[in-house]
Amino acid sequence: MKNDRTGFLSAHSVLPILGALALVVGAALMPAQAQTSVETPPVELADIAANYADLAQAGYEDALRTAQDLQTAIETLLDEPNADNLEAARTSWRIARVPYLQTEIFRFGNPLVAQWEQRVNAWPVDEGLIDYVGADYGTQSEANPLYTANIIANTQITLEGKSVDISRLSPEVIASLQGAAGVKTNVTTGYHAIEFLLWGPDDNGPVEMVEGDELQSGGTRPATDFSIQDCTNSNCERRREYLFSAVKLLISDLEEMVGNWQVTGEARRAITENPEAALVTMLSGMASLSYGELAGEHMQAGLDAADAELEQDDFSDYTYAAHLFDARGVVNVYLGEFFAIDGSTVTGPSLADYLVQTDPALDEEMRVKLSVTMARLRMLVNEARDVQNYDQMIAVGNDKGNGLIQAGIDSLVDQTRTIEKIAAALGIEQLPIKGSDLLEPL
Repeated sequence: MKNDRTGFLSAHSVLPILGALALVVGAALMPAQAQTSVETPPVELADIAANYADLAQAGYEDALRTAQDLQTAIETLLDEPNADNLEAARTSWRIARVPYLQTEIFRFGNPLVAQWEQRVNAWPVDEGLIDYVGADYGTQSEANPLYTANIIANTQITLEGKSVDISRLSPEVIASLQGAAGVKTNVTTGYHAIEFLLWGPDDNGPVEMVEGDELQSGGTRPATDFSIQDCTNSNCERRREYLFSAVKLLISDLEEMVGNWQVTGEARRAITENPEAALVTMLSGMASLSYGELAGEHMQAGLDAADAELEQDDFSDYTYAAHLFDARGVVNVYLGEFFAIDGSTVTGPSLADYLVQTDPALDEEMRVKLSVTMARLRMLVNEARDVQNYDQMIAVGNDKGNGLIQAGIDSLVDQTRTIEKIAAALGIEQLPIKGSDLLEPL
């Protein structure tokens, strides 16, 4: 493993997100476009499995570091609730998403990660469970008895016929309400609960963009929602308590996952003790994230429904970056590399190294497919960041926006077919892949 700390981004700085995004994406894409050398050193499956575990550890460590920066920014906001500090906290949240999204690939084939992930990245969010909402949200849902329970406004809620004391919004209390009443959208913890608290409800629908309009910017929560002296929208002290507990809980959860990938960690042992099974896990993760998860649930679902509520990062309108860095996770695992926010890198024996020993042409095909996907997603990012918001891109009749999203979906499906070919070439008869009824069959 190579660990080179070049430090092009300070782990403790809060930078404008456009600059941070450009630096990370620029560094990330170059290896995906590089050509393989003529002579690749022989590698063993055990080496690849060990490096896969190193990548996971590095990714979760980076997610932890940036979450700690987010906590610092939130503490500053709570100390002095003003517009600048709120925007700084939002920027820290955006930066924190960059490394975490690249770890999404480790959910697949790693049961411990899959169970844990629901605590930190569950979505979509029925935000009426947490706080006040816009008029368009509605007042009730047949699927969710806690649709408008409003934890922040109340010291007790009724759950399955029993009164539950929530007078203190501690990390333990909000964690106990995650998935309450057996409803997945009752999300009270993790990145998206914090996102909602920082941005507030996003009432922007997928309406047509009119020339001269400014880009919609997600939720519009004012900083005074966290002010004791100048409180807006009531319950500011409890909103402050909830936000502080949520970020504290996020850090605790990330510390747990970092431990699971360290030398004696359970997740690392499960991977390194059986390299043949690890190969299946790696390829299955690449295929499942590419196909059923990202192309299907994250992109095709929102496009088909033209529904902003199905965006991955709805409140912040940061969905375009979520797509990009989810996809980058597939590149990381194939090439055996990870680029941290602070400039440090982890590289080692990879699936690409292993494949090129037996089928160089298939390795080249995979590299081309990954490069095309990343290029198309960068086009989507440029459009959503600079021209029209993702809310507009998914609107019915928006040929340009729909086309950019569909192109990304098509590339993700296409690269999944090549992953299946790689699995067959490496002796895997049936590769487990998360499916999607929204997509054409593989």
